[in-house]
Amino acid sequence: INTVTGLVGAGVVIERFNIQQEKTLEVFGLNKTREGLQKFIKDIEADQSVASVDSPVSNFVKSKNSSFKITVKFK
Repeated sequence: INTVTGLVGAGVVIERFNIQQEKTLEVFGLNKTREGLQKFIKDIEADQSVASVDSPVSNFVKSKNSSFKITVKFK
């Protein structure tokens, strides 16, 4: 959780987390812009402890003020 919260940028608000399995974290939140969410996801993917980030296409349907859900898998 600390890894993900440390990477939150401007325009991204995390509402809650859900731990699915060991080393798998679901992140729910709101983003002001599509670009802000894309940067947040890229920053998470660049972290050494992260194996993968799953972000469904539905996260990018609206260009502004939308909710998102991503799944982060750690190494």
